[in-house]
Amino acid sequence: MRTAITAASLLLLAIACERRAEPAAARSPDGRWALRADRHDGTLVRLVISKAGGGGAPESLETRDTDVMKWVAGWSRQSDLLFYGSDTGTRIARRFDGTGWIDVPVTDDLCRQLEALFVAKYGRGGTHCTPDR
Repeated sequence: MRTAITAASLLLLAIACERRAEPAAARSPDGRWALRADRHDGTLVRLVISKAGGGGAPESLETRDTDVMKWVAGWSRQSDLLFYGSDTGTRIARRFDGTGWIDVPVTDDLCRQLEALFVAKYGRGGTHCTPDR
């Protein structure tokens, strides 16, 4: 009986500690940027953006979302950086304007693209993304 409880406890611990692995770096559609996600302070998701092929210091973006709940990061068709975190409903859309990354409004089209990224990662929808008005 004690062995069964210990085995069950180890299984629950393994499931609780599982982290969803992200690809090493996702290239933007225009090929200029690479995006990867890492964990900061254990569970907070941080996005790291760098020039594809190196050069220049990478920029990081703290999302304030955790890896405990579902989240997705990727690129729009226009090479806008996109992020959605389901625990806080955080929506991020940023575009490089030639000198730096600027926030852009989350449109209906960007919401649809976020939903497609979410479905590709988790196999079903769930962003509840609403456009900026």
